[in-house]
Amino acid sequence: MRATGITLSAQQRDFTVARAADRGLTDSVEVRLQDYRDFGNLASAAAFDAVDSIEMGEHVGEQLYPAYVRILSLESRFDEFLALQGEQVARVWRLYLAGGRLAFEEGRMGVDQVLAAKPAAPGR
Repeated sequence: MRATGITLSAQQRDFTVARAADRGLTDSVEVRLQDYRDFGNLASAAAFDAVDSIEMGEHVGEQLYPAYVRILSLESRFDEFLALQGEQVARVWRLYLAGGRLAFEEGRMGVDQVLAAKPAAPGR
């Protein structure tokens, strides 16, 4: 298995590359300094079997979220997954994804971020 990550942060990339090296995974992990909007333009984008998006909603923003989802879409590979997983599992996932999309479109689901801070001691 190979993993490819993209980030705009050189510090985050360097940390991840070092962590992979510490674990002997240098040949299995690649981290690119790349904007997500350029991901869909890569000829190699179709080579990915899966995409995991971690804490991107607040960075992408509500207006660009539909385009973000399209960029990361793996629809062209869905038939391959169907053959591997079987019709029943694929039907459940299609329903789940359709429900999630509808919930986002209707504003019933969103991505939230919470910042909690400890109150300062008196006199500080």
